[in-house]
Amino acid sequence: MSRTYVSSGSEFESKIGYSRAVVDGDYVFVSGTTGYDYDTMSISSDPIKQAEQCFKNIEKALKEALQARIIAGAATDVLSVEPPVDGNVLLDERIPNLIVTPHVAWIARESRQRLIDQVAGNVKAFLDGKPQNQVI
Repeated sequence: MSRTYVSSGSEFESKIGYSRAVVDGDYVFVSGTTGYDYDTMSISSDPIKQAEQCFKNIEKALKEALQARIIAGAATDVLSVEPPVDGNVLLDERIPNLIVTPHVAWIARESRQRLIDQVAGNVKAFLDGKPQNQVI
């Protein structure tokens, strides 16, 4: 099985030996992703902005891998910014092999039933004087 490397084009990738993503068979491994903004060749000092940029870098790598047919397809329920904003690279209509759901993958009947069961269990435990620390 061969590996395909998805590069950011950064000079550091060849020097250090990493790629933004590695496709190996049916799996995509995201690696070497930082908050570095390759458009401005800079990194913010704000950790929140770095995290946001990380997600944007991952989205860009996924788009490139899909468009180049390095991977056959993908589906995502979460984007770097929710609700989605214009300009998100994954909302490009030229990526037919990508499914973006409206952040509702958790809403399957089984998930909702599990949520109801957990809430009911938490309320019962509280009323019995045995509160649980189960965040839902």
